[in-house]
Amino acid sequence: MNIPYFINKPTAAVHIRNGYSATERKLVNICLYEGIKDNFSRELYYVNVWDTLALIGCDKSKNSAWLKNELFESLRKKPIKWNILKKDSRLQEWTCSFLAGYVDEPEDGKLAFQFNPIVV
Repeated sequence: MNIPYFINKPTAAVHIRNGYSATERKLVNICLYEGIKDNFSRELYYVNVWDTLALIGCDKSKNSAWLKNELFESLRKKPIKWNILKKDSRLQEWTCSFLAGYVDEPEDGKLAFQFNPIVV
């Protein structure tokens, strides 16, 4: 994974209510970066486990199960909430999870994930 010096993320990703930790937010940014590269047109996205651990500041850890069982699982389970002001000035409140699901491919050292279609 070749990450540029900075990542320009969409403003909307900042203005949501959620209970994410700082580490979970880093993982959200990594996932968003993967999706933004091709305008969220794929069904599945892949991240390298060891590169991802390094990017979130856990490169010395050998606990790759933590990435899958804790971090990706929390992005699949924890709700995010946002609102939309419609053209008729009515407010809509939305709630969903960030990820629809993920799959571990340990022999390849990768995790595949799918964004929740509502988020996309």
